[in-house]
Amino acid sequence: MENKQFIPDQIQKIKKEIFPIQLPVFDRHGDQISFYAEQLMNGFLLSDDGYLIRDLLSSGLTLEEIQEELKKRLNNTGIFVDGYEMKTMVNQEQFVPAINEMTQVFLDMEKLFFNSE
Repeated sequence: MENKQFIPDQIQKIKKEIFPIQLPVFDRHGDQISFYAEQLMNGFLLSDDGYLIRDLLSSGLTLEEIQEELKKRLNNTGIFVDGYEMKTMVNQEQFVPAINEMTQVFLDMEKLFFNSE
């Protein structure tokens, strides 16, 4: 299946439920990076369900260190933190670029673990 066809098919499957989006990208544990999408009246809410921040906390980083780095990386992205979750609200046209942007932030933040060792 071609990528251009896959993404619209996945968007069409999103109804009024939370839908997992598994990427062909792996984190430092070898786990597939996943985001979750919820269809709203005016678009989609994308979230990492708190995975990144909780993972970095369990790796020994402090919440203050994580928040400081997130502020730098989230500047001008449209991504925000709600509790422990990274989130962004997008319309259908912004859906794929937003997933790419969240993935880049996710991978950049994982570098904190390696820099803290």
